[in-house]
Amino acid sequence: MTDKHFYLTAGAVLVGFYFLGHKAAAGIAKGADVVGDAVNPTSADNLIYKGLNAVGDVFDDGGDNDSFSLGSSIYDLLNPEAGV
Repeated sequence: MTDKHFYLTAGAVLVGFYFLGHKAAAGIAKGADVVGDAVNPTSADNLIYKGLNAVGDVFDDGGDNDSFSLGSSIYDLLNPEAGV
């Protein structure tokens, strides 16, 4: 292999690594956003929030129809006069 072939091959490999690294970094950033929403206590996509509401929904009326919200239930419990 001549020096010219070596440099061309090394350049092509470096360009390939650059593009793969850029794609990987974009994928990692997107994954971090999804994980961030899953553990963010103020997000509606929080796993604990969604899980508690799903269990409460089934126990609420026996169906999966989004008729239960833990936050609304706590508010109604603490403010009985507001639910008139």
